Amino acid sequence: LKSPNQSSRGLREALKQYREALDPETRQLIKMGKMIKVLTIVSDGDVTDQAGCIEEIKQSRDMGIIVQGLGFGSSAQSIKVVCHDPADPDAAVIADDVREATLLRHKLLMKHLSKL
Repeated sequence: LKSPNQSSRGLREALKQYREALDPETRQLIKMGKMIKVLTIVSDGDVTDQAGCIEEIKQSRDMGIIVQGLGFGSSAQSIKVVCHDPADPDAAVIADDVREATLLRHKLLMKHLSKL
């Protein structure tokens, strides 16, 4: 899906706004391990501001937010780059079709929600 006037700068800004919108109580619950926040980025790739997006994702992960990337198609390799997490090899995946994407999303969610 493509929204008008979106770019990788839009992704970076959206990541920043997501992180900054969390209220102090939610941030504390995440840090204490009493709440899990999972942010899944779904994209066809084409992320030009990779460094900025990587920094925003790092800040979210440092807060305890689980950030996953689900890319579609051959241009989605940039999603694997920006969402890469050495501690979680499943943090960034590429799918070829909606069925595969649905299965991958389910797998990613179950991995983290099973810890509750």
